[in-house]
Amino acid sequence: MTEAYAIDRERLIDIVTDLIGIPSVSGDELAIMQHVAGFFEGAGIEHVVTALDPSRPNVVASIGSGGPPYLAMNGHLDTVPISDPDRWETDPFKGTLSPSGKRIFGRGSSDMKGSVGVML
Repeated sequence: MTEAYAIDRERLIDIVTDLIGIPSVSGDELAIMQHVAGFFEGAGIEHVVTALDPSRPNVVASIGSGGPPYLAMNGHLDTVPISDPDRWETDPFKGTLSPSGKRIFGRGSSDMKGSVGVML
């Protein structure tokens, strides 16, 4: 039988806005990956950090027995630089909830910090 889990909307918003709040321009992802590793550590989830380049580590987490069935989730947390901050209506590194409460604005929110937040 499949277990169902309720989604804690406020917790999800907090996770995503935390990720958006950590600048992670391509080539400088160390801080955000340390944050993700800390998230797993705090949740008691087994994980390893690997890196060919120390400023661009990967975090790999495992849940369960290690046997089939398997499910893999993959995402990236690097972003492109902010080219013109004056064009932003909100702080790109704050993670701002829209007035309707249906969107989060910020650098990487749709590519792909929002998706990684859901995975976490």
